[in-house]
Amino acid sequence: MRDIHHKDVIFDFFSRLNEANLDYVLLRNSNNELPSKLKKNKDIDLWVALNNRERFIKFLKKNNFRKIRHPLRKYIRLYGVSKFEMFINKFGLIVDINYEICVKSLSKLHLVPIDEHYQRNILKNFKKIYFSNVPIKHIGDNEYVVLLIARQIFDKEAFSAWSISEINKLSSICNSKIVYQYLKLIFFSFTDELLYLINKKRYKIINQKYIEFKKY
Repeated sequence: MRDIHHKDVIFDFFSRLNEANLDYVLLRNSNNELPSKLKKNKDIDLWVALNNRERFIKFLKKNNFRKIRHPLRKYIRLYGVSKFEMFINKFGLIVDINYEICVKSLSKLHLVPIDEHYQRNILKNFKKIYFSNVPIKHIGDNEYVVLLIARQIFDKEAFSAWSISEINKLSSICNSKIVYQYLKLIFFSFTDELLYLINKKRYKIINQKYIEFKKY
């Protein structure tokens, strides 16, 4: 299909990225769209170590990527959050670079970073997956489920069907103690109610319950 990237384009990008020996983590693979179903208007969402920024951008330019405007460029970045950057190559492959994991504030006008302890563990706890024989550094299960929950609450109006399926699947294999500790750093006193609602599969009311919560 013309609107889908050929899988060889994906294989080639990650093979070259691995050869460059750069610290990166793939943050999501929605609906298993990588490596064979990524639409040309969708991007590859990567976390990149900030101290690798210059090397990473040099790698992208060497491989014929050019910088384009990021869709979140007009958001106000709080607490020293680094700018997101976005690049595209001649095949239309788009790479979205995150130097810190952020979420939107409830006002939807600001970007705020997730807790530093969580940030440090993104690279430390990645898991290796494979696209054919190409190894990929993918965000670890504990960090991934927390990212999904946080982004559905802060960035979205409601939990999507896909995110619910992912969270339910991850909940059975994650370390519940670690996930709880992460969520406490983000949601504070709401964490217990949040996990109760998730365990009861009451996703439809989570966003509103969070907005209404007052027991801080």
